[in-house]
Amino acid sequence: MCPPTPPPPAARRAHTAPRSSPRSRAGFFVACAAAAAVLGSPTTAGAHGAGGSGAEPTALPTYVNTPQGWLHVENTYVPGVTHSELGWFAGQQRRGRRSECLKAQAIAARTYLLRWLNAHGHTRRIPALDGRFQAWTSRFNSHSRAAAQAVHGQVMTYQGKVIFANYASGAFPLGPDGFPYAPSRYGYPASYTWDTIRQAYIDRKARRISASTYRSRVTRYNRIAWTYILNTDNEGRTGSAVRPTLHARNDVRNRGGLGQYRAWWLDRYRDYDYARILRAFYGADVTIVGGPNPATTPGAGSSPPPATAPPARPPSAAPNLVVRALVTRGRNGDDSLIAAGETVSFRAVIRNTGADMTRRVPIVAEVRVEGSLVARLGATLQLRSGESASLSQTSGGWAPGNPGNYRIEVRVDTTAAVREQRENDNALTVRRPVATAYEVTAGALNVRTGPSTRYRRVGLVRRGQRYVALERRGNWVRIDLRGGVSGWCHAGYLRPAGRVTVEQIAVRALNVRTGPSTRYRRIGVVRAGQFYVRRGRRSGWPQIDYNGGSGWCSGRYTTSLEL
Repeated sequence: MCPPTPPPPAARRAHTAPRSSPRSRAGFFVACAAAAAVLGSPTTAGAHGAGGSGAEPTALPTYVNTPQGWLHVENTYVPGVTHSELGWFAGQQRRGRRSECLKAQAIAARTYLLRWLNAHGHTRRIPALDGRFQAWTSRFNSHSRAAAQAVHGQVMTYQGKVIFANYASGAFPLGPDGFPYAPSRYGYPASYTWDTIRQAYIDRKARRISASTYRSRVTRYNRIAWTYILNTDNEGRTGSAVRPTLHARNDVRNRGGLGQYRAWWLDRYRDYDYARILRAFYGADVTIVGGPNPATTPGAGSSPPPATAPPARPPSAAPNLVVRALVTRGRNGDDSLIAAGETVSFRAVIRNTGADMTRRVPIVAEVRVEGSLVARLGATLQLRSGESASLSQTSGGWAPGNPGNYRIEVRVDTTAAVREQRENDNALTVRRPVATAYEVTAGALNVRTGPSTRYRRVGLVRRGQRYVALERRGNWVRIDLRGGVSGWCHAGYLRPAGRVTVEQIAVRALNVRTGPSTRYRRIGVVRAGQFYVRRGRRSGWPQIDYNGGSGWCSGRYTTSLEL
């Protein structure tokens, strides 16, 4: 009757259940928690760490560095985590399409992220976009997005410190009291109790039993239900009476763990609002801070009233402006990092994806490197739906504070009518290619998840194909391979391709087909912001190098750039 024990103690392994796609299997939720080693000790954090005295920063940066590139925290990252972790379940019509539990999930996810960024630095790349850190999807729906934006910027603190907001799915279905049944209901032997599973988890973390023993005793029966032992019931508890979750229980910020299925149950059957849901798991004295209208009083827990909610979209459809940019280096060379003092050219492309602009609108695009203004591009535009306009400028003599964390932001300031659009329409992180396209010289070249042969292979590229370099680390170059997937190739089998025309994808998802028409078979998709080298063009359809072969996509939804 020996129960569970968590996943291997390797620093980058999560002690929670592995995450599957939200559509892969109903009820298969990830217990999204990164290993304690990933978070690090709160007393050894750097300049932004938690170890300092006094209150720490509670504001997230605008963008977060992820394995998929820089993502807008409030418009893309938090809604994607909210949906992937809970929205796909709680947002179903048959589940009642609950919102308060999604707001609670959004705050927990935002708090978890901020805790990590404060410890490691706000420009550091997060470890993963899956159960090893926080599960994320680009295919979030409007329900998850609305819930995340309703609690825009809000995080949890205790005594001025951002808490370790662990959360895990727990077991499902739940009993009439909102708690799980006996483990036997979820496939475990009849002799098992939750204490049995809890002790096995503790033994595994203490390395008293092996990972294989833990799997044989716990996860082989149910890969998800065991995560209930990571949930806590802290309703009405304060101070030292708050029970920490078993995961990272030595972390002084540990104030418990949210149970995602139980959070949904409290929303649907007890009508708890999001603040009350959070305090049921993290303690009654946790404080919710930040955002336009945070519920900062412990015990109070109503959502921000409609009167103070963010301004609504104007009744008449105004244009949606999508901003893209490309960087061109002023000197020749293959190095992916731009040298201090080097002249750099910026080209911003403004694309109107909404209604026609009935008048000329002044637009100012500010290009910032690591937060420092390096170029300001201005124009007065009047665009029909689907039309684009380019703004170009050359800037020189700047030096990024840390070339390894170099990024560019393009901020667009327009008239009041356009500023009332979603924040994502007015400020977008730009994925920066290193302004170099490479041609493959090997017959078949592996593409891997990281810059080393130790990483898993995700595909192949073939001789003669050309790809845009997004990043370079040593002898490895990162490229866009296919929709939602980028990977690393060894630079020893690549050579500069010279001047090429690049197609940048301007919509969330665009079909790739075997020929230049919708009559041809679909072979895949490409995603917003990705770069692909054009091989040719026919009937308004560019042919691109794609996923080790080639394909065609509609030129109506791409922006052509010379590289």
